[in-house]
Amino acid sequence: MPVTGLIARHIREQPPLAEISDPLRVDKICLGQHRDIRRLNLRLYQLLAIVRQHVGVFGVQQSYDRVEPCIVPQLGISDSVLVAMASSVIATVLATAFALGLWFRQPRYGGALVGLALLPMAVPPVVSAVIIYFLQARIGLIDTYAGLILTHVIMVTPFAVIVILTATSRLDKSLELASRNLGASRLQTTFWVVLPNLKFGLFSAWFLSLVLSWEEIAVTLFVSGIDVITLPKRIWDGLRLNVDPIIAAVSVILMVLTTIAIVAKALYEHRKDKSGS
Repeated sequence: MPVTGLIARHIREQPPLAEISDPLRVDKICLGQHRDIRRLNLRLYQLLAIVRQHVGVFGVQQSYDRVEPCIVPQLGISDSVLVAMASSVIATVLATAFALGLWFRQPRYGGALVGLALLPMAVPPVVSAVIIYFLQARIGLIDTYAGLILTHVIMVTPFAVIVILTATSRLDKSLELASRNLGASRLQTTFWVVLPNLKFGLFSAWFLSLVLSWEEIAVTLFVSGIDVITLPKRIWDGLRLNVDPIIAAVSVILMVLTTIAIVAKALYEHRKDKSGS
């Protein structure tokens, strides 16, 4: 069916807002609509907004009111939390496995392996975004949770590797020798001796990966935007496509939370130093 016919049928089939008594009914209408309509909603919203300013007849106002609830975007906080939590955990696990492998084996070409692991940091984000986009387009992961989580894992794992490598560099090698002499296997040594001594490094790597994944926008713009939309992507769209006071409110909230965290950390360090002296 032609695009214009699809849009016209969609508008005719939606009841006016005045006839919708249940607020959840609006969400059900939006979630149940055709995939092509969801992709056209943004352009349709902009078109109707322009027509609304110049035409007051022919039922344009009613059509606008029918379509508007379905394209007013949500903030995308749940998507951001899901993607950030999953990617940070996966990145921390991968970085820990890599760092422990180097610490146990100490291979001759360890420096080259570290350079390979840190390669995504040296590549410009736009170049990484284009490469990941074409790769995911071939395997059908564009605009999916799995694809976005994989993308964030690629981007944040090098930072987790740096943190874990720093933590393992301060770890005494004699701990492994003592554990092995007492009859512990390599697996027991890892989980009962090594990892407990790396707990602060593991937490730091996870937290850093979480923050970096939460605020990632450069690569996210290429691989998501319709079905999966994170909060930074939503803010970007709000700044580029319209002037939405919700975006400003969310920005203020994030700034306030960050300020509170910094002040709390400074007060804690001040009290700690004061009690120590």
